[in-house]
Amino acid sequence: MPFARHWASDKTTAQSINLQAPGVPKSFTLPPLRQDINLYPGPRKRDGSPTWSLHDPVNNRFFRIGWLEFELLSRWRSGDAEILLQQVNNDTTLHVDISHVMQLLDFLKTNQLIQARGKQAINELYDKAMTGRKHITSWLLQNYLFLRIPLVRPDSFLTRTLPWIRFVFTRGFALTLLVITLLGLYLAARQWESFQQTFLYFFSLEGLLLFAAAIFIAKVVHELGHAYTAKRYSIRVPTMGIALLVLWPVLYTDTSEAWKLPDRRQRLAIAAAGMTAELALAGMATLLWSFLPDGPLRAAVFMIATTSWVITLFINLNPFLRFDGYYLLSDLLEIQNLQDRSFVLGKWKLRQLILGIKEPPPDEFNDHQRKLLITYAYSVWIYRFFLFLGIALLVYFFFFKVAGVFLMVTEVVWFIARPVYRELRTWYDLRDRISWNRNTVSSLILLLLLVFALVYPMSTSVRVPAVLKYATYTQIHAPNPARVEVVHVSKGDRVEGGQRLITLNSPELDYNEEQAQLRVATLKEHMLRQSAHAELLETQQVVQQQLVEAMTELDGYRREQAQLQVTAPFSATVIQWDPDVRPGRWINENLRLGLLVDEGSAAIQGYVEEKDVGRLTVGRDGRFYPDNLDQEPLDVLLISIDQVNASTLDEPYLASVYDGPVPVNRSDSGELISDTSLFRLHLAVQSGLSGVTQITRGTVLLDGEPESLLQRIWQFVSAVLVRESGF
Repeated sequence: MPFARHWASDKTTAQSINLQAPGVPKSFTLPPLRQDINLYPGPRKRDGSPTWSLHDPVNNRFFRIGWLEFELLSRWRSGDAEILLQQVNNDTTLHVDISHVMQLLDFLKTNQLIQARGKQAINELYDKAMTGRKHITSWLLQNYLFLRIPLVRPDSFLTRTLPWIRFVFTRGFALTLLVITLLGLYLAARQWESFQQTFLYFFSLEGLLLFAAAIFIAKVVHELGHAYTAKRYSIRVPTMGIALLVLWPVLYTDTSEAWKLPDRRQRLAIAAAGMTAELALAGMATLLWSFLPDGPLRAAVFMIATTSWVITLFINLNPFLRFDGYYLLSDLLEIQNLQDRSFVLGKWKLRQLILGIKEPPPDEFNDHQRKLLITYAYSVWIYRFFLFLGIALLVYFFFFKVAGVFLMVTEVVWFIARPVYRELRTWYDLRDRISWNRNTVSSLILLLLLVFALVYPMSTSVRVPAVLKYATYTQIHAPNPARVEVVHVSKGDRVEGGQRLITLNSPELDYNEEQAQLRVATLKEHMLRQSAHAELLETQQVVQQQLVEAMTELDGYRREQAQLQVTAPFSATVIQWDPDVRPGRWINENLRLGLLVDEGSAAIQGYVEEKDVGRLTVGRDGRFYPDNLDQEPLDVLLISIDQVNASTLDEPYLASVYDGPVPVNRSDSGELISDTSLFRLHLAVQSGLSGVTQITRGTVLLDGEPESLLQRIWQFVSAVLVRESGF
């Protein structure tokens, strides 16, 4: 069994030990081991062979070793390499030679597991520590994403209080919690609308404080679940504290000593204890919500329930990050350093597929395990790419300008670009070992196509959010409730100013006009009688006043009658007309009969970003595509470009606050302030106006100067950096 590799716990990276070069002396004095290191029985491998866990208590690191390494370490006190070899070969069925001893010795020195005696040994340790010491900048770049700050040493407290809570590990308590959870979910489902409305309580200062308190309680219960379960199996819990996850505080519990447990089920129990405790708390809170009255306490248990369910199921169970789900998966597969070892296999397979480099697998797994780990590695890489990109955008938007830009660039460069660059460097170093085959040729072709797609200026069209408006238009309405007599036009007709559009009739208005005419005639006759009779002259002035009022009323009815003959106010085109308006139908003044526009007054106004305005020139042709798919596209012409960028948006139809495509913010004065630098374009319609309403939102595609995808990316990045840095 060759001593090829030692795998540390997830606190460390995978350790590799290289074969000793020829010329090693057969016998030499072995340096003594540190007296504080411990050796514990470990779990058996899938093939049934035993393992042991080597514990470094100073650095709190664990190393998993096999049978061969165990036999060598157990006889290390012999002090001589030749004697050690004789004892192992005579007492066991193993066959070892001096190279195995040298490998083990190299491993012990690398991880500082031997005693340093003498000035030279101490100097070597000092030089190694100085070499491995990271600069503060490098340390911050690597650890700002996840930084641990220990606060308490809870081991003695956990030991004293464990007897008080042993009942939570009983089967009866588990069954009780299951019943409580199911009952709580059932009752909440029956009051689902009321359950959802509880969330509205948190839109207040008191609600936010309760929200913070609820999350804190849930996380404390989560970490105590890990800690007490570890103590149940006699595992020391050295520290508990706060971890900064992208500068966001979360609680943590150090249960790394669980690696000394030989039983996989015990390690699984410790890893799952936090989620189990939080789900139990969520179940009890869900049930309690159903019986509490409205108020702060009910809102608090609601928040405990919802946050615990969501965080546990969607975050803690995530196997792609080193949360509880990752350690559960690692123990289920019985693979320590799951991510590190899968990444090594993933890179090995990638080099094999793309470069044709034929090397033996870097780890001892069967075919099924190897495929599983490679798939897991690629999944983690894809997930991390989008995660780190999302975190970059998060810190960009939630920090002040300079810090946001710096952290975003750091995130992209350090966690995305840097690993890719290091792997490409490795490929370059391995260029002499590339074996040209179908895979390498295909990879080269794909790479060339990718480069071509990035650098070739293929993009010519410029997309411009725009709105079409008519400067001269009118909407046709009935002046009063009336009945349709004759419809003289239809959609698409060209009409002249004063031309009749529709004839209406109002029986009520006819009646009122007849009555007014009779009253005028009666008053006129009465006036004639007064002039012939002297005794009636006294009331003549009164009758005359009544006649004037009656004639005024009659003139009003006649004007209303004239309005029932609806005419065009100017020469225009009927672009809309209600097809349901037919003779005999009654209509009122609120019904829009049609829309008339002067097509000569049509104009399109659009807005283009600064990165695209340089690609446009006056006189470019384009097409206007209305958002309404029922309308046909229009041929347009770019007639002018504003020389100064617009700080405000004059067209509310395009504003994002009104569901438009242009991102804006509303100022205190009501102005629409653009989030980006915009330039206003003025376009003329060349053809195809039929069917377009007076205000139509859409997109203009203009022919612009060709531009590559790489140019667009660079322009975007540089614009963001310049804008947000305040240069």
